[in-house]
Amino acid sequence: MADKAMRKIVINAGYGGFRLSEAAEHFVLRDARSGYLDGSLYLHRHRDNAVLVDCVDKLGKGASGPSAYLAIVEIPADIEWKIFENDGYEWVAEAHRTWHGTMPEWDGTD
Repeated sequence: MADKAMRKIVINAGYGGFRLSEAAEHFVLRDARSGYLDGSLYLHRHRDNAVLVDCVDKLGKGASGPSAYLAIVEIPADIEWKIFENDGYEWVAEAHRTWHGTMPEWDGTD
């Protein structure tokens, strides 16, 4: 039986938030495959970028910026996914429809 193709995604695995170290920023920005050679490093939408994944894999803890703990999560390649977070701690979940209620406006009384 063939192994299922997997996708690697970089997340922040601790409280604090996703942030690259200076060394990681240089690693990503100098690699033409990253698509970030213009100096902008907005990676929140591209956490499966091959250069970012390679950076975190090679630099390990050195890829994490202040208050960050970057980690690589592997998921099946054929699913639609989304990153969720709570106080900077992130996880990857399969994307699906979500509905939220709205709070009634508060009139200042209890």
